[in-house]
Amino acid sequence: MGEPAVRTRGLCKRYGARAALAPLDLEVQRGEVVALMGPNGAGKSTLLCLLTSLARPSEGEAWIFGDSVLRSSDALDWRREVGYVGHALLAYRPLTCRQNLEFFGGLYGLPRLSQRVEEVAERFGLLDRLDDRLGSLSRGLQQRLSLSRALLHEPALLLLDEPFTGLDTRSTELLEEALAKARGEERTVLFATHDLERAAELASRLLILRGGRKVYDGTPSRDLEAWRTAYGNALGAT
Repeated sequence: MGEPAVRTRGLCKRYGARAALAPLDLEVQRGEVVALMGPNGAGKSTLLCLLTSLARPSEGEAWIFGDSVLRSSDALDWRREVGYVGHALLAYRPLTCRQNLEFFGGLYGLPRLSQRVEEVAERFGLLDRLDDRLGSLSRGLQQRLSLSRALLHEPALLLLDEPFTGLDTRSTELLEEALAKARGEERTVLFATHDLERAAELASRLLILRGGRKVYDGTPSRDLEAWRTAYGNALGAT
């Protein structure tokens, strides 16, 4: 099995006296698809930002495929294995979709870059919009570009923060297809969502945060009611 895809020990983020994420020990094995859930402010986005090094922890450590997120001598090594979609677009609005994808693909040194850009654009229905400036696109199409950027380099680990937010019906279908394909290829996925039905359909493991603390980490049966019960119990529902 090798090193877990994700491992944290005592990972914590504080803002003054408030803990956005309390010390967290976590392991996500290679090939797992994990749904990350909890109410707003639970610490889901904070955890994903810490795992991508977009935020620095107050204490603790995280590893991606055995490489320290904080102390790796070559951060690009582990970043090559990660695709991330967050609330921010993480792309350049004055550039075209093609220019954005070629820029990020160049950072990873992708071979056949022009061909790869067109492949991923076609997959997400952007082939005829590649030469449009990002700022001219609808929110849904911008999210499709964000997904294209995250999957461009075929990462082994996907970290997705509410990736279905703002998507139209077709974009939602494309993302579901991409996640199903990732699962079939035994890629590792950790995705934050508020949608229990989608979580039960796509994931086998449920991780729940509340108030910055882990309150549930388990594998309910593939029955939606089992997921609903686990979620309600973890959040103290009666």
